[in-house]
Amino acid sequence: MVTDTGKMKRPTLALLLLVFTFNIYAADISDLLYSFSPLAQIYLKHLGLEDKNNNGVIETAAIESEVKAYIDANNLPLLWLDDEQGTVMNAVTNILGEGWNEQEVNEDEAVRMFNRVMYRLNIPGTTGEPGKSGGYYSLPEFITKRKGFCFEIAQFGFWFFSELKINSVCAQAYLSTTVLHEVVKLKSGRIVDYSRSGSRILSNNWHIDNPLQGISIFYHTLSDTEKNPVTLMEDSVMYNKYYLNYSYSLLYFLRTFTDTDNHVLITLGEFILDNIDINIIMRSNNLDAARVKDMVKNNLLALGIAYAETGDIAKLQNIVELLTQHFRNDRNVRQFIDSYSR
Repeated sequence: MVTDTGKMKRPTLALLLLVFTFNIYAADISDLLYSFSPLAQIYLKHLGLEDKNNNGVIETAAIESEVKAYIDANNLPLLWLDDEQGTVMNAVTNILGEGWNEQEVNEDEAVRMFNRVMYRLNIPGTTGEPGKSGGYYSLPEFITKRKGFCFEIAQFGFWFFSELKINSVCAQAYLSTTVLHEVVKLKSGRIVDYSRSGSRILSNNWHIDNPLQGISIFYHTLSDTEKNPVTLMEDSVMYNKYYLNYSYSLLYFLRTFTDTDNHVLITLGEFILDNIDINIIMRSNNLDAARVKDMVKNNLLALGIAYAETGDIAKLQNIVELLTQHFRNDRNVRQFIDSYSR
């Protein structure tokens, strides 16, 4: 509510600083959402490289070198990279022998080598919630600690097959409404799942997670261990901003546990809304469909409240219409509609 007193007061220095801070943070959120992550910028910069040998292959050494230099300089987690001491390479070499990564092998032989290494390393799969166990290990820690979740095993697999020049990616799928499992997927489509926990998942139900998204998973999981996790949440969004779970988690925390300005919440909430298809989500019957639909609903409610508090009636009514169309049977939504609909 705005009260007209008939006089315009001069803003105090404290108020000016507060407004300035909010404006800066709103700009930071925009930069976070509407620009590429630092590592992605490296790949973009090198996309114009020529095929100098006319063999259909880009010279990738420059990319790999610059990515590794950035990761080292900024203390990013070594999820698919070895450390300077060669902890991972030394451990594998002790099992497979010198030059193991210099030979040409097919997928079958590569998978046998991977399973042999895992068996000899004697690394048991860890179960439970990673966020309650301190988060994930880096790749060298996975070797030295001799334990890890499926995430660490998949990251190790990605490193291992890359060393053998076999194209692979990490991939995820839900085993239940709450349990997510990660594996390695080879170029042929073959799933390498050391624990075999995902044996019942159809091949086309695995969703690819590229290396940068792996960093996002690492930071998001680590944020569950912090009392003030905003920076880690922002880092997770930076490397996977189109994943609803991470962007909404940041919005929820800012709205629930901080005094973040409504304009910042609107910037984040609108980005989420602009990058989802509500109609497709509402028709989804995936294992995590109910959880995703709940995040969409709560994002709309947060946006609606922010629009109401900033006096943006037109956008508020759009939110009311979306809530009415998709979530009208929800009690909280009905209360919101009764309060804010025209």
